[in-house]
Amino acid sequence: MNLYQASRWSFSRSERCMKWSLYLGVLLLGLTVVGLTGLSPVGDAFLILSVATIQVSQMWMKYRSLYWFGKGDEPRRMDQFRSGLGLAPSRERCAAIELITGECNEPARDDYWLSRKPAGPLRMTEMILESSFSTKYYAQKCLVRFWTIGAIGLGVCIAAIITAFELRKVDQASDLTAHIIITIFIFFLTGDFWILGSQYRDLKFSANDSHLQAISLLESGAQITETRALELAMSYNTAVAQAPPLLSGLYKKRQPEVDAVFRRNYASLLGI
Repeated sequence: MNLYQASRWSFSRSERCMKWSLYLGVLLLGLTVVGLTGLSPVGDAFLILSVATIQVSQMWMKYRSLYWFGKGDEPRRMDQFRSGLGLAPSRERCAAIELITGECNEPARDDYWLSRKPAGPLRMTEMILESSFSTKYYAQKCLVRFWTIGAIGLGVCIAAIITAFELRKVDQASDLTAHIIITIFIFFLTGDFWILGSQYRDLKFSANDSHLQAISLLESGAQITETRALELAMSYNTAVAQAPPLLSGLYKKRQPEVDAVFRRNYASLLGI
């Protein structure tokens, strides 16, 4: 079974759900701004019903994104330990994964990892060095993208609120209170993008720590024990598991370039 293919199958669904939750968040922002303008009683009722429905849908998409990410992280770690340490996954877990993903029988790429060491602690350390290098790069790209979207969304919402205040009479206290509540709601909706960006920032720092630890182990010249390699792998995997899925579009666009940069600068350290 191609465990890497199985992990990508689940990760793609996690990313899709995450994107849908963000799309719904943008739609909520738009409807909330509409709520700042004057509507008829029927329009208000329809708006409230739409916002409530979209909120529930957005919460469900967030949950499903976390669910599929967890499903994808298991075969990813299993594949990592099999390739890095030679630890074969159990038939029971492979069968359980296949029931979810279907048969994943694409031929595994022999050149996926730059390391040419046999399975063992040294190969696992070199694999973490390579993975963490890519992860911190993509995490940086993701955090810039989501913080930029958050800043743009916040600016647009502030402009819409100012415009709505100018166009709508707020002489009554109830109208003013409604404006304040909606303004707070807009702030929290825009915060989804800031939170995602912050999670990618944390992933970047954690991946960089794992990268530096791997370099230190490889440059020390001392024999790397299986315990030390496992500690390094678990530290890296914990950081990945606590972050949102990295955007697959970045992989397709930049992976050859990232691999080339890593190969030019780290080939001598890996002895290839």
